Amino acid sequence: MEEWQDWQKYLVAFFFGLIASAVILLIARRPTGIPLTLYPPPTPQPYQVHVDGAVNSPGVYTLEGEAVYMTRLRQQVVLPSLPIFGRLI
Repeated sequence: MEEWQDWQKYLVAFFFGLIASAVILLIARRPTGIPLTLYPPPTPQPYQVHVDGAVNSPGVYTLEGEAVYMTRLRQQVVLPSLPIFGRLI
């Protein structure tokens, strides 16, 4: 096999440098397109819970806010220490 001449080595190195530069620029470019706009989360709607059975005051209760619902129910309706078996309306 014949050995490469100096100008051939420089030409091959130059083209490899061009290809490497193109790949680096392609990877490092800024993303194109429309940026994502984040909206604030919606206001949580109050839950209505129908409490029925062996409780002191059965009925439909509205639970609002970020409270722990079992704790709020135990405060509003004096529940016995039994678990709540109800359904969401």
